[in-house]
Amino acid sequence: TELFVGRCLLLLRPARREEDVFYSERLFDGRSRGLEMQVQGRFKRRPSGTVYLGGEVTERMQLGLVTRGLSKLILQLLVKFNPPGMHYSFGDREGRMLPHIVLPLWRAVDRLVASPPGTAPPELGVPLDESEAARSARKGGASLGEWDPSFTYSFSFNTGYIDLPHWKLHRLPMRDVYLSSFWSDSDLRLVVYEDAPGGGHAWRANRYALCVRIT
Repeated sequence: TELFVGRCLLLLRPARREEDVFYSERLFDGRSRGLEMQVQGRFKRRPSGTVYLGGEVTERMQLGLVTRGLSKLILQLLVKFNPPGMHYSFGDREGRMLPHIVLPLWRAVDRLVASPPGTAPPELGVPLDESEAARSARKGGASLGEWDPSFTYSFSFNTGYIDLPHWKLHRLPMRDVYLSSFWSDSDLRLVVYEDAPGGGHAWRANRYALCVRIT
């Protein structure tokens, strides 16, 4: 994109381990995650706004009384168990803002490695090697990220609560919920973007580094 150049690896836990022994051994065995996304690349310029990671839906959500209450409950859980800075919307009538849930990337990703010029970035497809001390400081600190265009950034995000092959949320403290209950036939977009100063998360103002559309 105009903001970022790199590559993305999106992996889903296979229904049966023997379907993908290679990545099962490296990323899924002994872990509850059902999805792992790894990104590696560099920013073409220094971002002037906060860089966010999360999900967008392509159409405004039409929620009934029950699904709106369920959505608010899930959002409360997300706020409780994630770092501060989460931003969300159900979308607006004008189409200026897409339904979304995003967090500052610096705090939200599971692992992050910054490789200075002249050093080889880490291999993708295996757990990224960020020390626990560095990880704790990054997630618990006040910084929202200092992005240097000369560095190569490698980061990973994973979750055990989204089952994309079956298009549902699971392992929540409630019954499984199909994603179509919230957004019908809309598509899901996994995104990384810079919230442009004054943009207010409006999708046309967002400066996207990554957008993976899942239909």
